[in-house]
Amino acid sequence: KEGTFFSGDVYVQFEPRRLVNSSRIQKIACGVGFNLGLTSDKKLLVWGQNYPGNMKPEELMTPKLLEVDFDAVDVSTGNTHCAVVDTKGKVYTWGNNGGVMNGGGQLGLGSYDQVSSPTQVTALGDSEISEISCGDLHTLFFDRKKGQVWCCGANEYGRLGGGPNWGHQDALVPQLLE
Repeated sequence: KEGTFFSGDVYVQFEPRRLVNSSRIQKIACGVGFNLGLTSDKKLLVWGQNYPGNMKPEELMTPKLLEVDFDAVDVSTGNTHCAVVDTKGKVYTWGNNGGVMNGGGQLGLGSYDQVSSPTQVTALGDSEISEISCGDLHTLFFDRKKGQVWCCGANEYGRLGGGPNWGHQDALVPQLLE
C-alpha cells in the first residue's frame, strides 16, 4: 500500500513530499542513505542514515545543521564521503576514504584513513576551487579562475584521467590534470 511500512521498518514514499525547512536549501547531494544540503545562507544540512561523521547508528528524519566554521558555496557526495567548497575556494572532505585493498584516497588528505568531520584539503595549495564532484572512490576539483582540474582517489580504469603515465596508482592527494 502507498505510504505504509513494509518488512517492519522500511517506509516507501510513492509521492513527493516537501522536506521540513527545505525552502532555504539551494543545492543537495545524495550519498548512500544520507543527504547533504547547502542553504541559501551558506550553511550545511545533513539528514538520513549513516552520513559521514555520524558516530551513532541513528537516522536523522529531518535536516540537521552541520556545525562548521566556514560558509559553503558548493557540495557533493560520493557513496560514503562528502566534499564542500567554502567562500574562499578551500575544500573540506570527510567520510570513508577507501583502503589499500579496494582503492581510494578520495578525501585527498594523504592517506586511506576515514575522517569524521570536515577537514581542509591543504594539498590544493593556492587553488581557488569553485566546483567539486564526487564519485564512488574519487573526487574532482575545478578551479574556474585557472581553468584547472584536480583529482584524487582510486585510479583503476583510468577514472582520474591522468593517462598511462599514472598507471593504476591511487592518488591520495589531489593531482593536477594536464
